[in-house]
Amino acid sequence: MFYGSTVKYLILSLFFCSHLFASEECVLTEEYKAARKEVYFKAREILEPYHDCKDSMNEAYHWKAVAACTKQGLGKNIGGGCGHLVNYGAFPMEKVDVSHCEIFKIPIEVVQDYRKELKLQIDVQKCKT
Repeated sequence: MFYGSTVKYLILSLFFCSHLFASEECVLTEEYKAARKEVYFKAREILEPYHDCKDSMNEAYHWKAVAACTKQGLGKNIGGGCGHLVNYGAFPMEKVDVSHCEIFKIPIEVVQDYRKELKLQIDVQKCKT
């Protein structure tokens, strides 16, 4: 019984050790790093419509609140004026409705798959030799 488990342990140890010695560490080339970075930014581009929609709505509601504050004559003796009051919640801002932006939302899995597809198209040497 002892002999069988010892042999199994020895075989497993040799397998893992040989695997560690056989694998070399890949040191990425600068060209590959640059291409991979470009892939990352290109994959993010498909998210821009959703983020642009949300950002524009947040900005519109912000300026709507600043205009209402200014119309009421508030913020005259405050550094930053009504913009400061709105930013720090001292002047109420309507709840921002960005629900219509959801049509532009892309699931993260789709973005990840697109990124993987782009990475496969990288045509430069990956590892330094």
